[in-house]
Amino acid sequence: MKIILKGMAASPGKIRGKVRVIKKQDKTNIEIKNGEIIVISFVTPFAFNFVFNAGDIITDHGGVTSHAANIS
Repeated sequence: MKIILKGMAASPGKIRGKVRVIKKQDKTNIEIKNGEIIVISFVTPFAFNFVFNAGDIITDHGGVTSHAANIS
């Protein structure tokens, strides 16, 4: 199997779903369907409007105590 992503998990597990890449967090009208996997640079207060429906969050920055990990 080819490794696509590498990093530290805040919570162990596996998920399969549609992946959505968020490039600009200042858009508040982003609709995330339940279970979608969000790829985002980092989670800011702007992202709180749409990350709650996500099945998983993948970030470039953060750790086990980051906003994304706590929301997840």
